Amino acid sequence: SGSLMGAQCEYAGPPVKSMTDTVLPPYLRNGFHCAIGDSLPGFGKGENCGKCYKLTSLNDNGIFGTPGSKGSAVVMVSDGGAGGPSHFDCTLDGFKEITGAETGVFDIEFQEVECEEVTGNPVIISWADKNA
Repeated sequence: SGSLMGAQCEYAGPPVKSMTDTVLPPYLRNGFHCAIGDSLPGFGKGENCGKCYKLTSLNDNGIFGTPGSKGSAVVMVSDGGAGGPSHFDCTLDGFKEITGAETGVFDIEFQEVECEEVTGNPVIISWADKNA
């Protein structure tokens, strides 16, 4: 998922003004977010939106030989539709941190973690047209 705009978790619709709006968690503003697949974890009805996962690349090279450099990063779920089970489709900044590459398919391991960069109290925003 390359963009928050139009993503199923709906983080970047009105009244959010831009991809750098401070109402968004740092993971979303800084490009560390991913779409997830159908299961393990599954998008379902959006119940995993906003959860964080630590993704770690298992190899320097991708499945089809794409050169990379294994790394890891914590990412936030921002969308669904990434395909089958245990599938994360990440934005470029997060993908590069995890794989050291800009394209390709890489084997990873993952675990759900606390979203440590999210601080402060929850906020509520009125979606009424007059506030957008």
